[in-house]
This record gives sequence, C-alpha cells and structure tokens, in this order.
Amino acid sequence: MWSFDINSFNKGKYFITFIDNFSCYGHVYLLHEKSQSVNALEVYINEVERQLDRKVKIIRSGRGGEYYERYDKSGQHPGTFAKFLEKLGICAQYTMSSTP
Repeated sequence: MWSFDINSFNKGKYFITFIDNFSCYGHVYLLHEKSQSVNALEVYINEVERQLDRKVKIIRSGRGGEYYERYDKSGQHPGTFAKFLEKLGICAQYTMSSTP
C-alpha cells in the first residue's frame, strides 16, 4: 500500500491501493488526507469479505510512517493503521525499509 502526493485528481490528494496477490484484483481509493487510510482499509476489508465470503488474514505493506509511527527512544510504536489490523485479528506483514 502506498500513498503519493498527487494533484491530478480533484477528489483526492492522495491514493491508496490494495492488490490481492492470489487473484491480482486491485482497488484504488482516493483520499483527501493520509489519515483516511484506515477508513479505506475498513471499506476494502468489508467489501472483500462480503464478496468472497472469506476472512482477510494478512495485510502486507511498507513500513512507512503513515502505517507505523516513527522510532523514539523506546523503539517503534504501532500507529492507527497497525492497531486497527491488530483489533481485527489480521496479521500485519511489513517490507524491509527502503525496498519495494
């Protein structure tokens, strides 16, 4: 999942993509603020689980600051996005820093 600063869309300044590795089916959600990524994730999970009648088990994403808060003296702390996945019992997998 990535979000980029784009100005070519009137409805959103950012976007987030979700791609199902099994079917290669993708979703793109336009966002006004990066903080809306949790709302987009919730919509995506509900839509997928309703259509496929299966539970989302794993979400894989980059370890960017929009999903995980930055390091401090006590280490890195889960942000709103990671806490939401934990609440739903979804396993969060993160790529290594600075890799696709």
